[in-house]
Formats: sequence, structure tokens, C-alpha cells
Amino acid sequence: MKNILHKEFEKGLNKLGLTVKIEPMFQKETVWRMIGAHKNQLKSLEIKYIKPNLANISGSLPEAFRQFTEATNSQESAICMKAPTNGTLENIDKDNEALKGLIDYASEGAGNVKIGIKGYRKKVSTKDNPVEIEIDEAVFESDSKEIIHIIQKLFN
Repeated sequence: MKNILHKEFEKGLNKLGLTVKIEPMFQKETVWRMIGAHKNQLKSLEIKYIKPNLANISGSLPEAFRQFTEATNSQESAICMKAPTNGTLENIDKDNEALKGLIDYASEGAGNVKIGIKGYRKKVSTKDNPVEIEIDEAVFESDSKEIIHIIQKLFN
């Protein structure tokens, strides 16, 4: 379904010099619960965020990251933190404003967070726990801008 939607949106958007990315969203509370449950065992944390043009979420991205993303014209960016070999990451909590902003932005803009935990071989990823929305039926008959507006309303 994702590929079909992507292909159809791209047809109209390419004519306007625009593009679309369709990625699963996640709940930031899930990330904070995972971090809290393994607070003293965190060996890595990777946050991928996508540069959307949704004005309602841009305020949660820390200013330094926003400026860097704009200056490099990056559509996707990732921040990766790794603890020392025999250590763990520190200050990985909601009191860390930059980290909180990155996780908020990634959750609202369909990014991804991967958490490496001591004793686990596989990283825990938010892609494994996406937000699910069920739509029984939808028919769209309009220009691409109007369809995008309708879909944004559905997901907000």
C-alpha cells in the first residue's frame, strides 16, 4: 500500500518540483518507556529525522539541528550516539532538552529511533511499534495539493 500511495503522489508532486516520503509514525511515550526501562544499559541511541514541510512540528526540532539540516539541504538526517566499550550513555532522559526535541520531532515527522541495549544483539526500533490508523475506504478526486491537505487532516 505504501508503495502504491508513494507512486501516485509522486506523479502529481514531481510536476510541482515536490516529493513525498511515507514512513510509519511512532509514539514518543513508547521511546521514553524503553529508555526508562533500560536507563543503565543504554549502549547506543540513533535518531533519524526527516525534514518535513509541516510547520506545526518544526518548533520541536532544536535550532542547531534545524539550521544544519537547512544549510545542507538534507531530507533525512541521523544522529548516532555510542557509549564507550565498557560504559553506557548518560543523561538520556526528558531533562535533556535537545534529545527531547529530537525525539519529539522524529515521532511527529515519521522518523525512527533505534536503541542499543547491553545484553541484546538486535537494536530496539520504533519501526517495530508504529502507530496504526485504520481506514475502511477512501476515494480522492481533486488536485494533488487538495489531496495532501485532506490526508494531513486525517492524520492530525
